Amino acid sequence: MYAFSEMECEAKSVRESRRPGWPVGERILALLEEARSVNGEEGLRLLFQRRVKELIPHRMAACGISASGKPWLQGRVNIGFSGSRLHHVLVSHLSSTKSRTNSWEDHHDVQIFNDLMLIKTEDPDLGKAMEHHGIRNMIVHGLSDIGSEHGSYFCLAQCPGPITEEQAYLMDLITPHLHRALLRTLDGKTNGCRSKHHLTIREQEILRAMCLGRTNKEIAGLLAISSNTVRNHVSRICKKLKVANRTMAVMKARGLREW
Repeated sequence: MYAFSEMECEAKSVRESRRPGWPVGERILALLEEARSVNGEEGLRLLFQRRVKELIPHRMAACGISASGKPWLQGRVNIGFSGSRLHHVLVSHLSSTKSRTNSWEDHHDVQIFNDLMLIKTEDPDLGKAMEHHGIRNMIVHGLSDIGSEHGSYFCLAQCPGPITEEQAYLMDLITPHLHRALLRTLDGKTNGCRSKHHLTIREQEILRAMCLGRTNKEIAGLLAISSNTVRNHVSRICKKLKVANRTMAVMKARGLREW
């Protein structure tokens, strides 16, 4: 029988301590259900203003798609930021992060910005921009796309109090679903919505589900489409990835940087 190591037990304990109770779980389920049907900017704004705000209260939000290695957003959706705040704060964050890493999507953990004095010490440009525009309590996360050519960027700001560990956990939990909703929203408006393998948004969703071990029937239920439609998508995915079958498609996908 497999025995958990002390380190694994400690990590499990930390995860469980951050996990929200069931009332929050109901809100998460409501968000996931609504996120599945988002296909435009108005729907995405409503998702943030209602469901995301229920989980992580905030006054301002913004999200967008950025090409790998580029310190700007190719396409974005502004939900409450004034134009100058959005430009200076987010551009300062993206640019300063680029100078420290190859890509801001490389930050696998949620980034929390609560202590303005600490931010000004560690990241002067971002700290000055946040101070100038009166931005407090900001949480940021993102997700790389298949092939890592592009990534999503999500920012919540002006939270009523310091970001908690539970809120960071929730942000990490919902980001993949926000990522897919954003890709559908910006599809056709930016080249960042397709991978280098030319997979469509739907094909990327299905490939991710395949990598999680979902069957065609399970994927059909999750995406509210028929099993035949899923089978056709899988066939096209295999063709685009230049592999012979579903198993090889999953193996190739897991070999890409984000897996």
